[in-house]
Amino acid sequence: MLSSLASAIPLHAPNRGLDHFDFFYAGESTKHRMYIVRDGRIAWSYFDPDGRGEISDAVLLSDGHILMAHQHGIREVVPTPGTADDYTVAWQMDTPKGYEIHSIQPIGQDKIVYIQCGDPLTCVVREIPSLKLIREFKLPMRDGGSHGQMRNFRLTRKGTLLLASMQYGAIIEFDSYGKELRRLDLPGAWGVEELKNGNILGCSNRGFAREYDKKGRVVWEYDWSKNPAYKDISTQKAHRLPNGNTLMNNWFNEWSPQRIAPEHPDVQAIEVTPDGRIVWELSSWFPPADLGPSTTIQPLDEPVNRNKMRFGDIKP
Repeated sequence: MLSSLASAIPLHAPNRGLDHFDFFYAGESTKHRMYIVRDGRIAWSYFDPDGRGEISDAVLLSDGHILMAHQHGIREVVPTPGTADDYTVAWQMDTPKGYEIHSIQPIGQDKIVYIQCGDPLTCVVREIPSLKLIREFKLPMRDGGSHGQMRNFRLTRKGTLLLASMQYGAIIEFDSYGKELRRLDLPGAWGVEELKNGNILGCSNRGFAREYDKKGRVVWEYDWSKNPAYKDISTQKAHRLPNGNTLMNNWFNEWSPQRIAPEHPDVQAIEVTPDGRIVWELSSWFPPADLGPSTTIQPLDEPVNRNKMRFGDIKP
């Protein structure tokens, strides 16, 4: 385990800004906003000042559509080509009263899967745009409010579901009928993804990311909360880039009394090498590119192909 990487490596790399790579960006903010950044500038934006809840998950698809979960609902957004801030909504659904939805995945052109937080904690598969129910099953939960149950899940290539469970401090894998397959210890579990080599990359809101091999052993870890150059670290997602580096998001709480200081703004994300060197950091809080809090940074050359997604026997 490489748990000492953050303190062993030199601190800051020069801020590479928005032109490091092209990406899709969204975050948990007091107002709904999402962005496509291309060639170092905002090429498209989504802004809904009246949107309820926080954008906990947003997925850019290979057809250009965006699936988003915003606590009080889910929707599919279609950006208008050639425009900076226009879009249509293909379909949408409100979360039932007393529940929350924080994460969503596509299955082909006509199905989605999401997890509905509350009592019971439920995995739900529906047709779209009709929202006809295909399947639902309960997931393990503990007593407590719905807001602290989970924030992120992802489907694997073999059609299982990886749940980052905050309640259990673990990544839990399920089949498409709710049978638990395995658990991986991860305190403060917030984000999860399957890597191309079959390993699992998880991250904790306590500021670290871990990679687990197929036997559940930790084979890589980076804890940037221990780096004195950064403050108020709350990692929400981690993503392994094709070059082998890891992209890690840092959430800033807009609901708190904290203020973003122009002389030392919080970092929204970093890219770190396998040996712990920081090669990029993002801090873009002011015009002309105020991106807001960071939950999702998805490279534009890595869209999700909805036609290759499946959940057990539920296929495109």
